[in-house]
Amino acid sequence: MIITVTLNPALDRFYQLSALIPGVINRAPVPTLGAGGKGLNVSRVLHSLGDETLATGYLGGFTGKAIAQMLKKEGIPTSFVSCRKETRQKIAICDADGEVTEINEPGPVISSPEYSSLFDHFTRLIKTNTVQFVTLCGSLSPGIHDAVYSELICIAHKFGTPAALDTSGAALDEGVKAAPMIIKPNLSELKELAGNKDDQTGDIIKEARSLLQSDKQIICVTDGARSAWLITRKSVWRAQPPVVNCRCTLGSGDAFLAGLLHSLLKSKDMPDALKMATALGAANASSVGAGIFDRIAVEDCIQRTGIYPVI
Repeated sequence: MIITVTLNPALDRFYQLSALIPGVINRAPVPTLGAGGKGLNVSRVLHSLGDETLATGYLGGFTGKAIAQMLKKEGIPTSFVSCRKETRQKIAICDADGEVTEINEPGPVISSPEYSSLFDHFTRLIKTNTVQFVTLCGSLSPGIHDAVYSELICIAHKFGTPAALDTSGAALDEGVKAAPMIIKPNLSELKELAGNKDDQTGDIIKEARSLLQSDKQIICVTDGARSAWLITRKSVWRAQPPVVNCRCTLGSGDAFLAGLLHSLLKSKDMPDALKMATALGAANASSVGAGIFDRIAVEDCIQRTGIYPVI
């Protein structure tokens, strides 16, 4: 089982427009609603691939109940911590080029008792399930400490459970200190973390490796439709994503992470895992919705994804 932790989920409202024009009335079709948040997207992809997954995090209020019902309808098992404040909503507008404009609410304020209960709940989930991986993904609600992912990774490590981290800013900075097995920043997040604005190949490798504390760790750096990198202390692989008809890029990074976990748990080697991850990210971009993909499109993307050893 893979447990996904989403501390700031959202009710996603997807709008598809031919173009988003500022300063005028943009008339949109009826939105598509979805249970959103990076970890929930990862669970959605894993569930679609036939992997056992369990989604946890915080849910509260009417919006939280709506998200729980959506996940139940999708068949995704959940075990959330209740919070008193309302779970946030998010608007995502996809234009004809697949470019996404997002309007994100900050999320509910998490009280001290709610924050403390998270750790007991997380520990119980790991104790009572056979957990192969935990993923810690996304932004933090107000009231949650920047070091929360680091603390959760340490709990997982006590039970011998590897962790994957996909966040940004201070939460990423703190989280990498706990040495998760997988770190998945995009290129801009890596630059911010490293304090280096130079994106030349050698610097990507150097700065990524500066985050690795052991030979067992992997860092995957994604750069949209341009490339993806899988970097360890001993090897580097670069993926060239296939060209697709991009409809909506939202959730492509989450599909990438789910594909990587899916492959690694099936004992695929690093190049094959990177290929599957890249193909799933591309297939997600060719669909509408986060963590949504067509299986035939995935197979096609696998065939057209280039994988190249760097050193």
